[in-house]
Amino acid sequence: MAVNPASRSRSAWAEDRLRRAIVSGELEPGERVLVELLAQEWEISATPLREALRTLAGEGLIVLESQRGARVAPVSPSELAEVYELRLIVEPLAIRLSFQAGDDEWLEGVEAAWRELRAVQAPGPPSPLDLEPAHTDFHLALVGRCGSHALIRLVAVLTTQAVRFRTLAAAERPGGNRRSLAEHGQLYEFARAGAGESGARLAAEHLSWPLATLGDEAFARAAERIAAVDSALTLAGMEALSPVGRRGRSRA
Repeated sequence: MAVNPASRSRSAWAEDRLRRAIVSGELEPGERVLVELLAQEWEISATPLREALRTLAGEGLIVLESQRGARVAPVSPSELAEVYELRLIVEPLAIRLSFQAGDDEWLEGVEAAWRELRAVQAPGPPSPLDLEPAHTDFHLALVGRCGSHALIRLVAVLTTQAVRFRTLAAAERPGGNRRSLAEHGQLYEFARAGAGESGARLAAEHLSWPLATLGDEAFARAAERIAAVDSALTLAGMEALSPVGRRGRSRA
């Protein structure tokens, strides 16, 4: 599988190839990443692979061990819960902000991403990996006008991590591919309408199903933790630090 330097940089190719090997299960959870062996197999030098390891460690897909090299990050029910709990907190917020602030340029990007996703999803029930990168690109397009580069990066990292769990839990997806396609289509329509609240609610529903595969007890624990997030506290803190809030506090 030789690299085509004319089309992509070696580093970008190595990063994408390694990421795909991890999320597809080609490199199994906990497996040592043998850089020299992979470099030979993929016909690329070891340097861009080592750079890719550092990048994917930041995404939570690789664990770097002092004096022991690198391993593929493990997969466990607790990690699935952590990733999807964070997605349920972060992504609906990003979608609400993005849909409310969306402009024509953003909507063109969403429409293009939706066409790509529909093209790979509509013919039948593909595996989650077969939907990539169209699936991730669509979710990132939806949040592209949220106004926060940090928030977009966090959504990107969590979406990438989630591919591994979706691959493992795909058979238990309620409604299967048909429901997933319908929800993606509805998110697209809400984006077109600028319906931030409706988009956020649907995104929360869309992202909840992997947690249900953990069983009733684990699902209840996840729901309890998510419900503990109190946005009013954050807003109250910001209000207290605003000029009006500081003046009011100083008079007390």
